[in-house]
Amino acid sequence: MKITTQNKQIWQDLFEAAIAFRDQQSWKWLSDSDIFGVKDPHSDLVGYCCVMGELGQVFALGVYLGNKGFQSYMDLASSGDAEPLDQMAIALEQYMLKVEFVDNKETGKVDKAAYKALGLKFRGRNKYVHIREMEPGFFPWHINDDQAAFLINIIKQAIVVANEAKNNLNIIHPSSGVLLVRTPEKKGDDFSWKNVYFPEPEVIEEETKRTVNPFLLNKIKGLERKKAAMCFSYFYMPNPIMEGKEKPFFSKIALWIAYNSGMILGMQLTHLSDSQQIIDEEFVKQFEKFKAIPTQIVVNTDMALKAVTPISKALKLDIIFDPDVEDFEACNAILDSPLF
Repeated sequence: MKITTQNKQIWQDLFEAAIAFRDQQSWKWLSDSDIFGVKDPHSDLVGYCCVMGELGQVFALGVYLGNKGFQSYMDLASSGDAEPLDQMAIALEQYMLKVEFVDNKETGKVDKAAYKALGLKFRGRNKYVHIREMEPGFFPWHINDDQAAFLINIIKQAIVVANEAKNNLNIIHPSSGVLLVRTPEKKGDDFSWKNVYFPEPEVIEEETKRTVNPFLLNKIKGLERKKAAMCFSYFYMPNPIMEGKEKPFFSKIALWIAYNSGMILGMQLTHLSDSQQIIDEEFVKQFEKFKAIPTQIVVNTDMALKAVTPISKALKLDIIFDPDVEDFEACNAILDSPLF
């Protein structure tokens, strides 16, 4: 988010659009369930727009990116009954660009440098423009020039939709399962825009199609099957990690816990790219230490369920989802530890 003479116009246009959206205050008549789309004229990527502010706490336009972003929105919208660790995971896996309006104390050096470069001055509560990329597993971070250019059309069309919906919410919700998408049409050197309705993107439950390395499975093919259970938990750690100047990320921690004793058998921190292979390898190590393959794996999070599914299928193990098992108190001890 470094503003130079070459990219200054992009950022100027972006902040002007963001300020216009802020001043429209469309959260006074739209809620975060009034989601609609805007198709980018250059990439055809749809930004699904969610207006936040109805409750008077967060004032923002969330632009969820494509079908993956829409699914993260739906996951969040339906997360009210989820377990606390799963709620944290859903929050950390939102996929959007967020244009938020905050107080001065919530802005950072990069934001203030942008305001200065653009000659902008803000004052008052929820007036400062604060734009971040929210990428699954990463700490909210500054956007780049391409993302800034993408947002300009999205915000401008969000203003149009909000204005049209002020007196007629049916333009956003004409019928169940149908979604408004503002769609561009090329007209000479410019674009015209029209309302087009599409079926909502299909939200598909994530299925782990990953197969387990057969050489890894060969290491335990001689172990006996034992009618027993092992607990497995997998969740995000709440504090981000920053390596050099790279974007901070949230690590995940996997715990193998003895059933009926709560003793931690194994612990593994994983990064975003290496997690699945490490999980499989650690399961094999635990079975080797146990000198048997238990018939049941008890899990307490959706993330654990997805991670254990491939090896459970390969070994024909039963998976039991039961967050109330007392052995999972070990997770709270890890979260409360000053080491993390």
